[in-house]
Amino acid sequence: MEVLARGLLHALHDDWIDDPIWSMLASLDRREAGIPAGATLPPQDAFRLPAQWLRNYGPSAPTWIAYTNQARLLLLEESTGYLVADIPLAGCSLDEVVTAEIEAYQAAGVNNITWHVSNESNTQTLFGNEQRLSGMLSQSTSWWLQRVLSFIQYLLLHTLRQNTHDISLLPDLLLFKSARLLVSRTHIDLYMNMDQISLPIRRVGLDRNPGWVPDLARIILFHFD
Repeated sequence: MEVLARGLLHALHDDWIDDPIWSMLASLDRREAGIPAGATLPPQDAFRLPAQWLRNYGPSAPTWIAYTNQARLLLLEESTGYLVADIPLAGCSLDEVVTAEIEAYQAAGVNNITWHVSNESNTQTLFGNEQRLSGMLSQSTSWWLQRVLSFIQYLLLHTLRQNTHDISLLPDLLLFKSARLLVSRTHIDLYMNMDQISLPIRRVGLDRNPGWVPDLARIILFHFD
């Protein structure tokens, strides 16, 4: 949650760097102050979106664009712009690697895929924007965030029924809430005023009480007073 929230803030992150929510999230992660999030995550060399995510939330007939810098393959979904995969070519040709990736996704139930190669890379907007989080995220976690964030942004805009690709809307929709947070050994209670209710969030049930969350070993409740 902390990693994704920091990523969703983008350029606004520094405005909220001293918010007490970060120390609370670190505490819930059983992490001491000053320890980067994801410090135990091992280095990664390949990224692939889970097939289940693509089956459930991606376009029914995806078109993927293949980019390469002669060392790695990047697959982007054309209509939405999110990254599907970033993997090393490992001495194989671009066609071989793309074919193997698509066949693997098709075997996992991602159907109707078409693809083409592009020599014009627009991947600069995907990477390099998380350098400001140095010291707050481990290197492996930052690497993962840079690659997964474009899908998370697409998913949230799609879920919130925002007919736009403008990711700058997300912090205001999801994160900028004035609230009182109480954490005990068994509960996490978030108290907000009624005027903090968001109709887009309410329509899709994102402010429904999570209840028991095994990863946090606590019951989470939202209160609007």
